[in-house]
Amino acid sequence: MVNKLKPCPFCGSNKIYYSKPTPYGTPAHWLSSVSCTECGAEITGRDDKAVEAWNRRAGEE
Repeated sequence: MVNKLKPCPFCGSNKIYYSKPTPYGTPAHWLSSVSCTECGAEITGRDDKAVEAWNRRAGEE
């Protein structure tokens, strides 16, 4: 399950798009992505790792 997405770390926009993994092809291609529709920042990862990476901020533990 996807947690709430934080605003874009670059422009601060709340217009964030999440694309969940699509289980087609090999497991190496099962990627999810999070992107900002304002500035185009994007991150991908397997399963929900993209969400975890998007929400991580420098200095947070």
